[in-house]
Amino acid sequence: MFKKIVIIHVSVLVLAFVLFYQCSQKAKDITYTTKSPEARKLFLEGLAKDDAFYEEEAGELFKQAIEADPEFAMAYYHLALLAATTADYIDRFNKAVELSGNISEPEKLIIHGAKAIFDEEMYEARECLEKLVELLPEGKRAHYLLGNFYFNRNEWALSESEYQQSILLDPEFAPAYNMLGYALSNQDKYTQAIEALKKYAKLQPDDPNPHDSMGEIYLMISDYNNSIKSYNNALELDPDFIISIAGLGHNYSFLGKYNKAREKYELIFKHAQNEADTNTGYYWIAVSHIIEGNYQKAIDVLKKRLKYSKKTGNLYSEANTRNMIAFIYYEKSEFSKALKETAALRKLSMNPQIHNRLKEQYLRNCSYTEALVYASQNRNDLAIAKTAEYEKSVKTSNNPNLEKTLHGLKGIVYYWNNEYESAIDELSQADSQSQYPKYYYGLSYRKSGDEKRAKDIFEDIAKFNRNDFYYAFVRPKAAG
Repeated sequence: MFKKIVIIHVSVLVLAFVLFYQCSQKAKDITYTTKSPEARKLFLEGLAKDDAFYEEEAGELFKQAIEADPEFAMAYYHLALLAATTADYIDRFNKAVELSGNISEPEKLIIHGAKAIFDEEMYEARECLEKLVELLPEGKRAHYLLGNFYFNRNEWALSESEYQQSILLDPEFAPAYNMLGYALSNQDKYTQAIEALKKYAKLQPDDPNPHDSMGEIYLMISDYNNSIKSYNNALELDPDFIISIAGLGHNYSFLGKYNKAREKYELIFKHAQNEADTNTGYYWIAVSHIIEGNYQKAIDVLKKRLKYSKKTGNLYSEANTRNMIAFIYYEKSEFSKALKETAALRKLSMNPQIHNRLKEQYLRNCSYTEALVYASQNRNDLAIAKTAEYEKSVKTSNNPNLEKTLHGLKGIVYYWNNEYESAIDELSQADSQSQYPKYYYGLSYRKSGDEKRAKDIFEDIAKFNRNDFYYAFVRPKAAG
């Protein structure tokens, strides 16, 4: 598993820099500023737990570090990364930013880089992380963080290079092997990816995550037997490892054994450690219904999640859930219901408790779905207007990935307007990892008369095997 979050994940063991004790040793890697030796000890223990994906234990140690030193900026930062809710993340991260005035330059670069990512200022974030490596060329963790940034931008070769550099600097730096496995797999280097993860497992024999990661890579290549075996190996080490429970469900979903998949996903509720885990259970059950083609049951499940989100007062989960429900209604061709949900999401986005940056994202999501609704209804003027609204929002950010999403949206709108040449041009510039617009790329080639190209695209989609909400709609269609 790697952590799919909006900010850079930093799960690294570090050398501690204690400002008040004037450590004179020249740091080769990231150092951490604290006035308390006890806080330092607890913090390092937390990082070790976080390295092994024992997040609950890591979080408790970070909290204890903060109790020992209430001005420990990076303890707040790492605690933010473990937040179960978006609201908790924002509160903790803002505290880290607030305390970042009197910390080392590398620490500032990490926090400011993370803030830039949250603010969708990706060029600024890149500058921060690349400067971090310039400051610490012998820092295995500095290279690891830069690799994570490149990875989250889909720059696989660059990320691979940084992870390899981390390993060269310290062959026993386990987290780098994990991410190296994913960087290699995204370049279709699956044999090398598994070898990297086997080294990871050897370094961390009691850690379930190496086996979970192997399960995911085997799933990518449709080796279901080894994938299921690997996930079960992870669960033998930690029966509460939610992502491996979900991984078993993904296998059975892709094998067409939907009831068995949902049996596994239901176990998530039993083993849930927090609100995020419970929301994950609802999410994957809904996705399994989408893959099966039963969109109404998926909506019914997400309405349960919506009720749960309201009960817990989680506005961000409510917003994300409404966005998914709206999209399913669009796919069901129940357009008035889709627009009703986007209207509800727009209203929710204006709640003053919603962070402004996330408000912008939710409104952008509304524009995306509304553009598709109008395009599929041949209401071209409205589709163009909503696409322009989405584009205006994208232009307020500095996020190249959003530009790719914009190309995908424009391409789908062109497809519905029977402008297949323009659709192909736009969709060729969409995110290569995003299978939903890629499906329309194939459809556009089919409509333009190039059946061979369309078939090749559909085959690629059908064997992509990385489960998520949008992929669930197109995988069965592509498989035919």
